[in-house]
Amino acid sequence: MLLPAPIKRLGFLFRGRVSPPLAGICVGLGWWLGFIPGFGGPHILLVIAGLVLNIPLGAFTTSAVLGRTCALLSAPVLYHTGRILNEHAGWICKTLRQIPIIALADLDRPAVVGGMAIAPWLAILLGIGMATAVYRFRRLWLTVEGRSERVRLLQSRWYIRFLEWLIIGPRAPDARTALSVKTRYIRWWGVVVLAIMAGGILAANWLGGSEFLRARIERALTYANGATVDVQRLDLSLLAGRAGIEGLAIADAQRPTHNGLEVASAQLKVDPYQLLLGRLVVDRLEARDVGLDRPRATPAQVVQQAEGRTWHLPKIDLDISTLANLDRYLQDANKVRTWLQRISPYLPSGQPPSQIVPQRYLEYLSATQPTPRVRCLIRQAQLDQIHLPGPLFGATQIRVTNLSERPYLVGLPTDLILEGQMGPRLQLRINWGQQSAQLDGIIEGFDLGRLQSVLRPDNPLRFDAGNVAGTLKGTVSAQAIDLQVDLAITHLKASVTQGLLGLDSKTANELFSGLSRLEVPMWIRGPIDDPRIGFDTKRLQESLKKVLIEQGKQKAIEQLQRKVEKELGGRLPAGVGDLLGPAIDKAGLGGILRMPKDQNTP
Repeated sequence: MLLPAPIKRLGFLFRGRVSPPLAGICVGLGWWLGFIPGFGGPHILLVIAGLVLNIPLGAFTTSAVLGRTCALLSAPVLYHTGRILNEHAGWICKTLRQIPIIALADLDRPAVVGGMAIAPWLAILLGIGMATAVYRFRRLWLTVEGRSERVRLLQSRWYIRFLEWLIIGPRAPDARTALSVKTRYIRWWGVVVLAIMAGGILAANWLGGSEFLRARIERALTYANGATVDVQRLDLSLLAGRAGIEGLAIADAQRPTHNGLEVASAQLKVDPYQLLLGRLVVDRLEARDVGLDRPRATPAQVVQQAEGRTWHLPKIDLDISTLANLDRYLQDANKVRTWLQRISPYLPSGQPPSQIVPQRYLEYLSATQPTPRVRCLIRQAQLDQIHLPGPLFGATQIRVTNLSERPYLVGLPTDLILEGQMGPRLQLRINWGQQSAQLDGIIEGFDLGRLQSVLRPDNPLRFDAGNVAGTLKGTVSAQAIDLQVDLAITHLKASVTQGLLGLDSKTANELFSGLSRLEVPMWIRGPIDDPRIGFDTKRLQESLKKVLIEQGKQKAIEQLQRKVEKELGGRLPAGVGDLLGPAIDKAGLGGILRMPKDQNTP
């Protein structure tokens, strides 16, 4: 009966031309490779070691299979070991995430952490044990050969050696040859193979690998997006860490006739060292001609995705009964609320991530215990000619620094500057905390005439012209928003269609027709997916009162000046009439416009 191939491979370590140290290294590395669940950075290093070291690849593969079998049998042990290390020795995972290539392992899985913690020690013990066993077997083999002439005679016959090779596997000619084999640790042809592979990758990238990657990136992004993704050109330089892309079009899976995002061209500079740590750090990103929600020339192909693998955010169920809060001012309230809820996962919440408790045996190997960490960071980005929807901005330039999917872990503030061709400018600084983010911003150059197009047409106040500038300050988190916005409106032209601020429409029209400057304090507060917009009524009343007094003074001055010019115009020195305005400001209306005293009144 022929022995199975795995046993033959392990038997070769005892009877073949492999030194005991290399036999121990072979079994230890192979078992280490298989005992760590999944496939990541440590597996890549162990495979390279198995190729470079002069060890039998068959025995190495068999040891890896045995190691993976042991990992399956000890799945609960690996899971609970990883959890204990994460909870009581978190520095271990932090250290592993700072080691290049090792950090590519899925350290959010406790079983992987447990395997990486246990496997090296057991691999060392197995390696030492295997080397010792091989050495003792060969010593015993040599003793048997030295004491038995019959054994030496049988080993010298060709048909015995052929049957032994067929049933048990190959071996050294004799025990003395097996014991005296030299230890050569490096497999030079393995080094040559690795060099050829590395050179082939670089040559393929130089000769046309970008086109090869472009087609595969298109397919991967199409599957992740759920609809067609087009990439016209890709230029990739691995050593320099540069990449360029042209003609990127990401179709909207919900509206196949439109592209959700279009980018004419983009250039980015990536830190290659951070890629070895499992992080994408973009030192600089430049994009030009960015469009949103543009129609496609041909409808996109919608891809059927596997359940649980969709890239889109979950559907947002809106309660129609709550829309009145934003609908009172904005006619696209649904879009605003949807956008706020989409960005909420990227805002600090102060809550630890949820943990998946294994319910089945194999889930011990796949269960995750997510640790919040930064996987992507864009240090500096500049987006030119962005065509935002609506008439407010026109072609827009956006500059952003320190942009990340978890910015509150970066420890650096995010600066956002938005400048529109139509004049509006928004400058915002976000200081991130664990519980919430602090916002400080400046608003300039917003035209109320264009802003009216995004407001409801049935609002009692309709803006015809005016410039808006101001500041905003407050906090925002994954649960709530609290912003104080102080706006100053100049050159205002507005009309009132119905009563407003307790005034009838005629009085309100007179009020807003003469406004030159109005301060409008307001706030935005409430849940992140259903905020309220309100005004600071006390401060607004004081601002309106001040405006009314100024209007009254101005009208009184104009009437008085016309009266004086009519009665005394030619007989007063030039400029005396212009002094009446400051006099009214100083003495008040009652001090100058007093009724004449009745002669019959004592």
